[in-house]
Amino acid sequence: MIGIVVDHPSRDLPGLSILASEFIKKNIKVALIPSYKIEHALLDNPGVFKTIIFNFYRLENYKTILYAKSKNIKIAVLDQESIAGHDGLGLADAFKKPALNENIKFIDHYFFPSKLIMKECLKHLLSRPPNCIVSGYQRLDIVKKKITNVKEKNFILICTNLPVANPGFTKKKGYISDTIKYGPKNISKEQVKKNYLQIRNSLINLTKEIPKILNAFKSVNFIIRPHPFENAKFWKFLEKYKNCKVTNKLNSFEWIIKCKALLHLDCTTSIEASLLKKPSISLLYTQNHRNNNVFKLAHECSYLCKSLPEVKNKLKLSIENKLKPKNPLNVGRFFFSPKKLSSTIIVENILSKSDRIKFKKKIRLNFQSYIKFFLEKYFGNKFHNFFLLLYRGKFVAESRQAKYFSIEQIKNYIDLNIKIEQKKFFFTLQKK
Repeated sequence: MIGIVVDHPSRDLPGLSILASEFIKKNIKVALIPSYKIEHALLDNPGVFKTIIFNFYRLENYKTILYAKSKNIKIAVLDQESIAGHDGLGLADAFKKPALNENIKFIDHYFFPSKLIMKECLKHLLSRPPNCIVSGYQRLDIVKKKITNVKEKNFILICTNLPVANPGFTKKKGYISDTIKYGPKNISKEQVKKNYLQIRNSLINLTKEIPKILNAFKSVNFIIRPHPFENAKFWKFLEKYKNCKVTNKLNSFEWIIKCKALLHLDCTTSIEASLLKKPSISLLYTQNHRNNNVFKLAHECSYLCKSLPEVKNKLKLSIENKLKPKNPLNVGRFFFSPKKLSSTIIVENILSKSDRIKFKKKIRLNFQSYIKFFLEKYFGNKFHNFFLLLYRGKFVAESRQAKYFSIEQIKNYIDLNIKIEQKKFFFTLQKK
């Protein structure tokens, strides 16, 4: 059986469900595993998984990957955050970490969204993984399959991109400690705090400006889609406006396909809008952190507005279908899109007769992982969640529920001839 780790359902489930369908066409059984349950799945099912496709390779999860490797499981990495950083090459930062650099040679397949990103990453490595493959931007498969579950029409999409200041899975203290632990080398606590405050000010600015836009276009419907790693509840105050709905459900491509235009602040969705030939408007004047985390490519794909009147003008043109989308020539260098599905390329490579990389070390997971697994396996999910509540607090315990998904959600993206079953720690998919 092939295991596929799903990090955040609204972002990753559509594309990974399509990937699962491509394996099933080859009569291979697939498990879709919530990211918080991957260690549980490994401990509870020794010998079941032939291959596991992980959602990223970072300091946060490389020991879990090595543990799976020690169980003679073939390892593949399909990074779900491959377009990152101010230059779109943020994935390379992970390859600079000594522990990751040393152990990447044990990954059997590493899939990259473009040659540009692969080249940037590999130049930092002491030893290259044996199978580095440019598979394209896999999330685009949902566009190629023409899948969208959005029912709304003729709306303006507003995507927020401020998970640092409005986190859905951690708090300010957690952001600071994680950035120092996992972030750029030698970054100081003072610099991290400064970055946080600047981004926080951008968030405050945005909360003041969006209501002005909603009031200025009362006859137009707006969808507010928070970043998948934001706390969506924070934005619910905007639903007091009758022309506004807040939701972080469904994939960004599904919303962009149906919208008339995109409003954003330094967000990757502007590049996705460019790919889908939709106009993208940046609320640049609200940005308080432009010297730290500006995504250059996102700006090149957008109309950069320096005032509210500029935003109103661009929105008016969009509503009248008079605003042309921007499509920079270098977008394809980051978001490569092969003629066939990226999922097909991934399946072909994983199923190829490549040699399995040997790994003879004995690896143990963290002691906490065994405790959490024991509690859930023998006392049930409720007891496990109660323990998590005591250990991590209410905010983290409740927010993690957003990373779980259901059979109904999977059905939105797969063929009708696929049977889905819910197991203890994952979902299995196979031909009926």
